[in-house]
Amino acid sequence: MFSLQISNLRETQQKLMEEQRQKEAVDLTPKLTLEEQQAKLEHDLLLKESQHPLDYLTLDYEHTYRWFAGKEEYSGHIYNSAKYATFMNFDIRLTFLSETKTALETRVFKLYKYCDPNGSVPFTIQAEAPSAYRHHRVEVIRAVPFQPE
Repeated sequence: MFSLQISNLRETQQKLMEEQRQKEAVDLTPKLTLEEQQAKLEHDLLLKESQHPLDYLTLDYEHTYRWFAGKEEYSGHIYNSAKYATFMNFDIRLTFLSETKTALETRVFKLYKYCDPNGSVPFTIQAEAPSAYRHHRVEVIRAVPFQPE
Protein backbone atom coordinates (compact mmCIF):
# COMPACT_ATOMS: atom_id res chain seq x y z
CA MET A 1 0.00 0.00 0.00
CA PHE A 2 2.84 2.32 0.90
CA SER A 3 4.57 1.60 -2.41
CA LEU A 4 1.32 2.33 -4.26
CA GLN A 5 1.14 5.76 -2.62
CA ILE A 6 4.74 6.49 -3.58
CA SER A 7 4.02 5.39 -7.16
CA ASN A 8 0.96 7.68 -7.36
CA LEU A 9 2.97 10.50 -5.85
CA ARG A 10 5.71 10.05 -8.47
CA GLU A 11 3.16 9.99 -11.32
CA THR A 12 1.55 13.17 -10.02
CA GLN A 13 4.94 14.82 -9.62
CA GLN A 14 5.92 13.85 -13.16
CA LYS A 15 2.66 15.22 -14.56
CA LEU A 16 3.16 18.49 -12.70
CA MET A 17 6.75 18.77 -13.95
CA GLU A 18 5.62 18.10 -17.54
CA GLU A 19 2.91 20.76 -17.27
CA GLN A 20 5.47 23.19 -15.88
CA ARG A 21 7.86 22.46 -18.79
CA GLN A 22 5.08 23.09 -21.30
CA LYS A 23 4.21 26.40 -19.64
CA GLU A 24 7.83 27.44 -19.68
CA ALA A 25 8.34 26.42 -23.31
CA VAL A 26 10.25 29.26 -24.86
CA ASP A 27 9.25 30.71 -28.22
CA LEU A 28 12.52 30.58 -30.13
CA THR A 29 11.18 32.73 -32.99
CA PRO A 30 13.14 35.97 -33.00
CA LYS A 31 11.06 39.05 -32.31
CA LEU A 32 10.56 41.40 -35.26
CA THR A 33 12.07 44.84 -35.09
CA LEU A 34 9.79 47.84 -35.47
CA GLU A 35 10.97 48.28 -39.08
CA GLU A 36 10.30 44.62 -39.85
CA GLN A 37 6.82 44.86 -38.31
CA GLN A 38 6.10 47.95 -40.43
CA ALA A 39 7.34 46.22 -43.61
CA LYS A 40 5.20 43.13 -42.88
CA LEU A 41 2.12 45.28 -42.26
CA GLU A 42 2.68 47.22 -45.50
CA HIS A 43 3.12 43.96 -47.43
CA ASP A 44 -0.10 42.52 -45.96
CA LEU A 45 -2.01 45.71 -46.85
CA LEU A 46 -0.58 45.65 -50.37
CA LEU A 47 -1.84 42.08 -50.82
CA LYS A 48 -5.29 43.02 -49.51
CA GLU A 49 -5.55 46.02 -51.83
CA SER A 50 -4.27 44.04 -54.82
CA GLN A 51 -6.92 41.35 -54.38
CA HIS A 52 -9.82 43.82 -54.63
CA PRO A 53 -8.87 46.66 -57.00
CA LEU A 54 -12.42 47.86 -57.66
CA ASP A 55 -12.84 48.66 -53.95
CA TYR A 56 -10.15 51.35 -54.35
CA LEU A 57 -10.99 52.78 -57.77
CA THR A 58 -13.46 55.54 -58.55
CA LEU A 59 -14.15 57.45 -61.72
CA ASP A 60 -15.44 60.90 -62.57
CA TYR A 61 -16.00 62.31 -66.04
CA GLU A 62 -17.54 64.98 -68.20
CA HIS A 63 -19.74 64.22 -71.19
CA THR A 64 -19.75 66.26 -74.40
CA TYR A 65 -20.97 65.71 -77.92
CA ARG A 66 -18.43 66.27 -80.71
CA TRP A 67 -20.48 67.64 -83.60
CA PHE A 68 -17.78 67.36 -86.24
CA ALA A 69 -16.93 63.80 -85.29
CA GLY A 70 -20.57 62.88 -84.65
CA LYS A 71 -19.57 61.08 -81.44
CA GLU A 72 -20.18 61.24 -77.73
CA GLU A 73 -17.02 62.01 -75.75
CA TYR A 74 -16.36 61.10 -72.14
CA SER A 75 -13.25 62.48 -70.47
CA GLY A 76 -12.25 62.33 -66.84
CA HIS A 77 -10.05 60.61 -64.30
CA ILE A 78 -9.78 57.27 -62.56
CA TYR A 79 -8.79 57.71 -58.91
CA ASN A 80 -6.89 55.13 -56.86
CA SER A 81 -7.55 55.45 -53.11
CA ALA A 82 -5.31 52.47 -52.21
CA LYS A 83 -2.40 53.34 -49.95
CA TYR A 84 0.09 50.79 -51.34
CA ALA A 85 -1.22 49.16 -54.54
CA THR A 86 -0.63 50.45 -58.06
CA PHE A 87 -3.14 49.39 -60.70
CA MET A 88 -2.91 49.22 -64.49
CA ASN A 89 -4.72 48.08 -67.68
CA PHE A 90 -8.19 49.35 -66.85
CA ASP A 91 -11.43 48.24 -68.51
CA ILE A 92 -13.94 51.09 -68.72
CA ARG A 93 -17.50 50.11 -69.58
CA LEU A 94 -19.77 52.61 -71.35
CA THR A 95 -23.45 51.68 -71.32
CA PHE A 96 -26.02 53.58 -73.38
CA LEU A 97 -29.45 53.57 -71.73
CA SER A 98 -32.95 54.24 -73.02
CA GLU A 99 -35.40 56.72 -71.49
CA THR A 100 -36.50 53.92 -69.12
CA LYS A 101 -32.81 53.24 -68.31
CA THR A 102 -32.79 49.93 -70.12
CA ALA A 103 -29.35 49.05 -71.53
CA LEU A 104 -29.31 49.54 -75.28
CA GLU A 105 -25.66 48.98 -75.98
CA THR A 106 -22.50 48.36 -74.01
CA ARG A 107 -18.91 48.94 -75.01
CA VAL A 108 -15.70 48.24 -73.14
CA PHE A 109 -12.61 50.39 -73.64
CA LYS A 110 -9.09 49.48 -72.53
CA LEU A 111 -6.86 52.05 -70.85
CA TYR A 112 -3.23 50.92 -70.74
CA LYS A 113 -1.82 53.20 -68.05
CA TYR A 114 -0.53 52.97 -64.48
CA CYS A 115 -2.35 54.54 -61.55
CA ASP A 116 -0.16 54.96 -58.47
CA PRO A 117 -1.42 54.77 -54.88
CA ASN A 118 -3.49 57.86 -54.00
CA GLY A 119 -3.10 58.95 -57.62
CA SER A 120 -5.24 59.43 -60.68
CA VAL A 121 -5.01 58.75 -64.40
CA PRO A 122 -6.81 60.73 -67.12
CA PHE A 123 -8.88 59.12 -69.86
CA THR A 124 -10.88 60.17 -72.92
CA ILE A 125 -13.15 57.86 -74.89
CA GLN A 126 -15.38 58.51 -77.88
CA ALA A 127 -18.25 56.41 -79.14
CA GLU A 128 -21.19 56.63 -81.51
CA ALA A 129 -24.41 56.39 -79.55
CA PRO A 130 -27.50 54.43 -80.64
CA SER A 131 -30.40 56.58 -81.78
CA ALA A 132 -32.75 55.79 -78.88
CA TYR A 133 -30.21 56.62 -76.19
CA ARG A 134 -31.14 59.14 -73.49
CA HIS A 135 -28.81 58.30 -70.57
CA HIS A 136 -25.41 56.70 -70.12
CA ARG A 137 -23.30 55.03 -67.46
CA VAL A 138 -19.50 54.96 -67.34
CA GLU A 139 -17.69 52.68 -64.88
CA VAL A 140 -14.41 50.88 -64.22
CA ILE A 141 -15.10 47.16 -64.34
CA ARG A 142 -11.58 45.71 -64.19
CA ALA A 143 -8.03 46.63 -63.27
CA VAL A 144 -4.86 44.62 -62.91
CA PRO A 145 -2.62 45.06 -59.85
CA PHE A 146 0.91 46.06 -60.85
CA GLN A 147 3.55 43.66 -59.56
CA PRO A 148 7.13 44.88 -60.00
CA GLU A 149 9.61 42.24 -61.06
